Amino acid sequence: MRSAWEAGESARERALPQWVISIRIAAYVQPKLLVVEEIRTRGAGWYRNWLAFVIELARIERRAVRLPANAADEVVDAFRALASDVHPFKGSPRACDLYYGRGAIHESFQIALNLLQTPEQWRRAIAHLKKISSGTTTSASALEIRSTDFIRLGRTGRTIRETQGPPGPDSS
Repeated sequence: MRSAWEAGESARERALPQWVISIRIAAYVQPKLLVVEEIRTRGAGWYRNWLAFVIELARIERRAVRLPANAADEVVDAFRALASDVHPFKGSPRACDLYYGRGAIHESFQIALNLLQTPEQWRRAIAHLKKISSGTTTSASALEIRSTDFIRLGRTGRTIRETQGPPGPDSS
């Protein structure tokens, strides 16, 4: 599997979501392939860390079938790791050049957020997302999570603005 960045400019917008789907499927049908992808996609910068986040998220999703509570804590840890290096001009591609991948990136965040279970997990994950947003954003950057963005959270389909926090257990 080639990463979206290696696929070339014209194919990037389609390639990134396809790569994410391939990783999620591989977690169930060929988990050893994830190790190969981890090695192949290693590198400096936020984009490479996001690729690692997607790979780890696929593993977490698979484990969530049996141990959802553990998976939720692992999601918070994955967000923490992703927020550890948010320099917008580091790596290739640079975080500030990822406009084409905004949809796939935000979707991966939504998948991860759907696994959270407690208000404390939500608080910690959102704190990491704020760090990611402010750290990777430049004046013309695409990764900024603006207050006008309606990132759908949880299974309820409600947005941050509508709920002012994570959906509660009685909101289904």
